[in-house]
Amino acid sequence: MEQKSTFQRLTRQSVPLTPKDLAWVAGLLEGEGSFIMTPGHSPTATIQMNDLDIIHRMASMWDGPVYGPYHYVKNHGIYRTSIHGKRAVGWMLTLYAFLGVRRRGQIAAVVNRWKQSKRNPALRTGSTRLNWV
Repeated sequence: MEQKSTFQRLTRQSVPLTPKDLAWVAGLLEGEGSFIMTPGHSPTATIQMNDLDIIHRMASMWDGPVYGPYHYVKNHGIYRTSIHGKRAVGWMLTLYAFLGVRRRGQIAAVVNRWKQSKRNPALRTGSTRLNWV
C-alpha cells in the first residue's frame, strides 16, 4: 500500500512548561514513545500514534516536526513527532525521574553511547558510563 507522508513544523508554544506538562509528556512517552540512538549516532526521542491532536500537542511542547499520516492499518493514519541530538538528550534527562525502568534503561543506553561517540568529544572525558539504573 502506498504511503503518503506530510511534514509539518509547529511553532513552540510561548507558555513555559509546567510540572503537570512534564508529567503528561512523561506518561505519553512511557506508553507510546521510544528513546533510541540512530545509526548516525544521533540520540532520538520519538512518539507515534494515530491521535493527531496529541502528536500536535507533543510536537509543540518539544518544538518538533509532525510526520504523517502513514497508513499501516486500513483507515488509520499514523503520525509521528521526534527530536534529535542535544535537544533529545535534554528531554531525556529532564523526564528521566518520571519514567519506569524500561524507559530509563533506554535513556541510559542512548546517553552512554552518545557520550562515547566521536560526534561529542567534549563529553568523552572522565567516566564514560552513566550508572542511573
